[in-house]
Parts: sequence; structure tokens; C-alpha cells
Amino acid sequence: MWPFVRSEPEVCHEEKRASGPLLVVTVALAAMVVISQATAQSTTMVLQYPENSTDQLAAGKILVQAYAKIGITVSLVPVPSERALQNANNGSCDGIVCNAADLAIFAKNYPNLVMVDKPIYSINAAVFVKDKVFEVKGWDCLKPYTIGYPLGNKWVQVNTQGMKTFQGENAKSLFQMLDAGRLDVVVVPRASGEKVIKDYGFASIKALSPDIAVIPMYHFVNKKHADKIPALLKVLP
Repeated sequence: MWPFVRSEPEVCHEEKRASGPLLVVTVALAAMVVISQATAQSTTMVLQYPENSTDQLAAGKILVQAYAKIGITVSLVPVPSERALQNANNGSCDGIVCNAADLAIFAKNYPNLVMVDKPIYSINAAVFVKDKVFEVKGWDCLKPYTIGYPLGNKWVQVNTQGMKTFQGENAKSLFQMLDAGRLDVVVVPRASGEKVIKDYGFASIKALSPDIAVIPMYHFVNKKHADKIPALLKVLP
């Protein structure tokens, strides 16, 4: 009898020979997916801004166009002002559209935010009243009154230190308090205040003239995006 010799089917040899190239292709495809995901994450940013703020929305659109020039897609999300600052600081979003450049306050309360050192626009800050009439002449003219302003508006906080103030969630809630006689004045950007009056029918509330201040506003990002700032500065108008 001939001795029994077991031989593997030829197809098995083909599978063995193919396993090497297949493994290389599989690893390469996995690497491409990881790179693609990382690229998508790095080219998409979420910026938050104060709700009911027409001027910040306009500034946000400027930033959308500027970031697009350096290959980054930006989404704008309206939230209460202070929440935007906290979210940007803890990394829940990528940055805020704008705030005043009081770096001492930011260093203390929002250490993870980095300022883009070029003003995006300026706020025309106005004093809104219901039944008060007085000359608007610098921040000291507000000392006799109870002043309302949105939480997160650091430019009001800095200029009203030592005065009687109340921080509300947004301009609408503050105008409700002003209308009810619980506040004497509210300080918000003129454009935003006028929009709230129009949208919610606060017919008895008006802005005094002139504006109490003009405040330059700067864009802030979480520090993880600090490497994008030099390129952004080159394309900002």
C-alpha cells in the first residue's frame, strides 16, 4: 500500500498567501478612518453667543466667513451669556463669539479661554429706562439707581463696581423686571435692547441718549484651539 499523505487544498494556500496583503489593506483603511475623523473634528467648531443679541449674531457671521477661509466650518449657537463663557471655558463648546477684553476677569474666572487680539466689532452700550429721565454722562451717572444687566456681560460688571446691580439671565427677563418696577435701569447693547422691545412689546421702555459707552469686543476660543489664532488673524477683516 502506498503511504497516506494528507495535503491541504490549494485554496487554503491561496488564503494564506492573501492574508498578508488583506491585513495590510485592513490596517490602512482603519488608519484612514481615524485620520478622517480627526480631520473632521479639527475642521468643525461650535461658537456660542448671547441669545437675543443681534450684534453678536452679526459678529458671529463675520467669524463664520473668516474661519471658512482657513478651512474651518463654524456653527453658531445662542445661549445665555454666562453659560456661553462657562461652556467655552470647560470645553463643552469651542469658544464664544465675543466679549469685552477684561483679561484680569478672564484669567481669574475663565483661565482656559484665549483672546484673539483684534476687535471684531464695538458695542454701543445704552441705558434703558421705563419712567426715569436723566443725563447719561459716564458710568457714575448710574450710581443712584438699581442697575440690571445680563449675567456674563463683563463690560458692565467692571464699570459698575460698587454700585447696586442685579445680573439677570438675559435682556428679556431684565426688561420684565424693569417694566414691573423692580429695576431702575437696564444696560445692554442698544441694538439688542431695541430688538427685545420690538419682539416682546415692551412699549413703555425706551433707551436714553447718548450711549453710555462704546466697548470693543473680542473673540475668545478654548485654549485647545490657540494654534488656529495666527491663521485667523490673517483673514479677519
